[in-house]
Amino acid sequence: MVYQHFIKKILLLTCLLVSQYSNAQVLTLFAEHYPPYTIDFKANPSIPKAEDQALASGMDIELIRAAYASMGHEAKFEFRPWKRVMRNVELGHALGGISCRKTPERFKFANFSEPLSQTRMVFVTNTKFERNIPRSIEDLAKLKVVIVSGYSQQSMLESRNIKHSLASSVTQGINLVKHRDQDVFFSSWEGTAYEAQRLGLRDELLFSLPVENNTKTYHVCFSKKFPESDKWLSILNKGLIRIKEQGIMKQIRYKYGIKH
Repeated sequence: MVYQHFIKKILLLTCLLVSQYSNAQVLTLFAEHYPPYTIDFKANPSIPKAEDQALASGMDIELIRAAYASMGHEAKFEFRPWKRVMRNVELGHALGGISCRKTPERFKFANFSEPLSQTRMVFVTNTKFERNIPRSIEDLAKLKVVIVSGYSQQSMLESRNIKHSLASSVTQGINLVKHRDQDVFFSSWEGTAYEAQRLGLRDELLFSLPVENNTKTYHVCFSKKFPESDKWLSILNKGLIRIKEQGIMKQIRYKYGIKH
């Protein structure tokens, strides 16, 4: 009952904010299914749905939706494979993509919003793994490592000439460590823990933080070539400040287990 009341409260606040403006504009951002930040229920029907699916679509999506609503605009979201999202942002075919980390390559074609959320790198091993648990990225050179294709971990390993296998998704990466011969899944703590919990495997996996400073922030990356992208970036940043002051940001993050 408390959760249902919370969902209704957030929905009401969003509707009230939008209704204050008669000329609200609608914009579309693109994302890949990447729980808990962005969640595509249509592509993942096994994920339990909340009372209102529009609000149960991931932490970053909820933050963006609320921020734009506070400024009188409606944000919609479409899901695509991540490589396609980034390609369309680069070419100016899409306004922006989420959840997006700052990388040197992306600075060439995108501008970034204020941070929405954060993630930590993690080494995921089977609890029955009998060798030494890796402590640093360099330790992975001695092990069979799997990563998700196209994610930032790929460039980290390639720059160090560390051999690795590619998975098409976080789910596949988890299964390769749990049921196949891969030693380590090099991934993000928050997203992998969320998926492992959904699969019922959380207690069968060990999560270890590398010694490297590994906290990274997620943003909306706005295409430099898309019309009025600077305008939408500025509006989002102002909206994020507003929902922080109103306490909405804290409520949304708390829903996803972020208590500080």
